[in-house]
Amino acid sequence: MDACLHVHAAAVRQLAISRHVTSWLDGDTSEFGLCYLMSQEGFVHQQGCNQPVRFVCRGAAGTDSALPSPPPSQLSQACVDPFTYAYKKIEYRNPAERGRLYILYDINGPDGCLNDFQTAKAVCA
Repeated sequence: MDACLHVHAAAVRQLAISRHVTSWLDGDTSEFGLCYLMSQEGFVHQQGCNQPVRFVCRGAAGTDSALPSPPPSQLSQACVDPFTYAYKKIEYRNPAERGRLYILYDINGPDGCLNDFQTAKAVCA
């Protein structure tokens, strides 16, 4: 695991362990079709990228607020579209990165939106 992924993993660990959830991690793996995943225990694994999992988006260092959300009237309570779903967003500012903002995108209700790696990456973009 490279140094950048290690710092990212530490921030995701803060969000995931306290909530007992798994989350995607960004980074290049050694095998095609595998992506980094942090378990609810805080361990990093390589697993199939097509699994539906929670995810964390990373903002710029010193970012003042969370990534913009669509207007409330456009948010969906059911997971019909991962780009308009009303995620429960949990923020963490990583002091090791000058306060860089990390946001855990969690499900919001029984019809929650868990995404494969590529969809999660697109939502974060």
